[in-house]
Amino acid sequence: MRWHFRKQMKWRDTLTMYVIALGSPLPKFPGPVKVNITRMIGYRKRDFDTDNLYASCKTLLDVMKSPRGRSRHGLSVFQDDNPKMCQLTVTQRKSEHKRSEILVEVLDNSSSVANV
Repeated sequence: MRWHFRKQMKWRDTLTMYVIALGSPLPKFPGPVKVNITRMIGYRKRDFDTDNLYASCKTLLDVMKSPRGRSRHGLSVFQDDNPKMCQLTVTQRKSEHKRSEILVEVLDNSSSVANV
């Protein structure tokens, strides 16, 4: 994402509003989590390479983690996105509804699921 920093900030703010607009209160996970992200590929869309698939989730993870330092962005669903605190799995498959969607599942150590 070789965007100007202002464009990146606008996209992050937009993505934050989309997650907030889901309507239900977002869960908070204080400890280590497992995050499963599934990219549902819509009509006439192509699969991403594995490295691009993981890279495409960076902004979404930044929006969901707790803000740190100078960053004011973050919804505090989980503490941090480093490998010790967040085990990330990203997959992709064709959508049955022929539209692009993203399914995010966050699991804590007790295996309770929260779909975001």
